[in-house]
Amino acid sequence: MPDGAPRVSPGLRMFVFYIFVPFVVYFFAPLIFFRVPVWVLLAGREVYVSGRYVLTTVAACAVWVCLAAGLVLWPSTHAPAPRAWTSRALWWAFVVFSVLGSLAAVIHSLYVMPAGFEGFVHLVAFAPTIGVVLGLQVWRERHGRATPAALTVLVPALLLLDLVTALIVPVLFSKVMPAALSGLAILYGMSALRVPGRRQLMLGLVLIALLVASYPVKLILRQGVFGGPYIRSEVGANALRPIGHDVHEAATGVNTMLRGVAPDYNLWDRGYRFHLRAGKIPLFWVYALERVVSRINRLSDMAWVVRTTPASIPYAGGTTYASLPWKIVPRIVWPHRPPDDAGQFYGHRYGLLSPDDVVGSYNLPIVTEGWMNWGWAGVLLSAACVGVILRLAWWRWIGDGGAIGNVVIGMAVVGAAADMESNLSLVMGGVIQAGILYWIVEVAIRAWGQRAATARYAPMPAGMPH
Repeated sequence: MPDGAPRVSPGLRMFVFYIFVPFVVYFFAPLIFFRVPVWVLLAGREVYVSGRYVLTTVAACAVWVCLAAGLVLWPSTHAPAPRAWTSRALWWAFVVFSVLGSLAAVIHSLYVMPAGFEGFVHLVAFAPTIGVVLGLQVWRERHGRATPAALTVLVPALLLLDLVTALIVPVLFSKVMPAALSGLAILYGMSALRVPGRRQLMLGLVLIALLVASYPVKLILRQGVFGGPYIRSEVGANALRPIGHDVHEAATGVNTMLRGVAPDYNLWDRGYRFHLRAGKIPLFWVYALERVVSRINRLSDMAWVVRTTPASIPYAGGTTYASLPWKIVPRIVWPHRPPDDAGQFYGHRYGLLSPDDVVGSYNLPIVTEGWMNWGWAGVLLSAACVGVILRLAWWRWIGDGGAIGNVVIGMAVVGAAADMESNLSLVMGGVIQAGILYWIVEVAIRAWGQRAATARYAPMPAGMPH
């Protein structure tokens, strides 16, 4: 290919892969596990959606992901400048991201922040995820050099702190999605830094095993330690039962609860292709397996929306997009910004939430939101919006080349954009806010590193003793 010709770089393909792979899992993997007609659990009743609507749903999802990803992948000659850091700046960024970011992440899990500050803390809490890749780069740059013993111990210790904060702490607080998004961002960062594929594969398998195991752990924690299906933080402390509560007791309690509610509980009755008869394995683990697969199933919900809209429920006409214009404004700037209650609106409109449930929220994926508002037109418009914003983020901030500053911003964007089971304003607002914050941080780190290097190697004035 001649120089200057439009092209799609390997880095851009990897960027798109890590952002859209959750979408593919949510909407296409369920076809492997679930029978058609698909089974949908509403508040108080069960319904089935026939193959005709499932086919339309799959087609809509295929069109959405092809259009959104295609707009990001459109060949271009533009390449943002590499954002290279000095070794000194890299080291201190790793320390600050690890220590202060881990502190912010733990506090964010324990305390409810004021409305104008919570969003900012949420973005800062992503720093340990970035710290993992910064630590790997520090280790790579120092490999083969004479390194002080203190640093030989400190770098692995901070790396371990980052991994625990990014992947383990969310699960301990019964939240799996933040850990999954952190895992995707870490894998993207390793790819951008051209870490050997074998190491990426090994880490990917470990992350998959961790996330699969985290769903049963989440169930045990919510039922046995946190005392209920929801986590309601209070300013000052979480409303927890004693952490010393016997986890085995918790699992036994869930088993007893399930036997009382559904003595013949099995996956076949829940719409799965694979029949596991009760009694072959402990009932709790049958339920946990269903939770793992059900958690990634967004196909059934959308099929129910396609079946009912506009046949019996009219199009929402852009209702859930009302918050989009101001969503990019952080609450720290606009503390009284109107709330985004798209999850409540969606859950009640389609009977997924009980009428008296004013606390819970049902995930509204971007493509489902598009159909709910305008049918096929909504699917196309939401895909175009996602594709254009992600392409601009790549064009303006990220780019190819593997410079550490570009990778940091790319990880922040991937971590926000891969949450494809949330609605458009949440995801794209998060992408823009994360991109701006970490772009500002990156510019500051690079400028500080350059000034420090200039001061260190500046020539002495004439007449000064050497």
